[in-house]
Amino acid sequence: MYGPAAPASPRTGSGAGVIFVRVLLAALPLVSLGILAWGTTLRIAIMRQRLLEWLLFGLHVPLSFGCFATVGELPEESAWSDAALGVLLLTAIGSMAWFLVVDIRYQRERTAKHVMYDANPYARPQPYPPTPRISPELDDLSDLLRRKDDKR
Repeated sequence: MYGPAAPASPRTGSGAGVIFVRVLLAALPLVSLGILAWGTTLRIAIMRQRLLEWLLFGLHVPLSFGCFATVGELPEESAWSDAALGVLLLTAIGSMAWFLVVDIRYQRERTAKHVMYDANPYARPQPYPPTPRISPELDDLSDLLRRKDDKR
């Protein structure tokens, strides 16, 4: 009766907010033709807080802006302009794919940690069992106090 409670049911699926942010950030590199592809790498760097992600973000920003500046400055017939545009599109596709893979893995790891926590009933404090009445004198005292309040 006062034993450990049944474990809570594991959370299934992702919330609508997580999916909305994932779709928005996955579409950002393609919609902007690679110009804003650094936004996905920034999200991963903030989310995971690892040195590798921060280094990739630090390399991705100047690469994106450099390629964008090259496409804007050189004439359309230039091979360098075509190469810079190709690099922009490849980084857009690559950062989108990398973002989706890392974000989905990260959310699965977080969900797995919650499931492990919920599966072990001893991992969190249990509510105290109800205490029995200590003595009938306390009941008499509370009745006496109620009567005094009613007289006022």
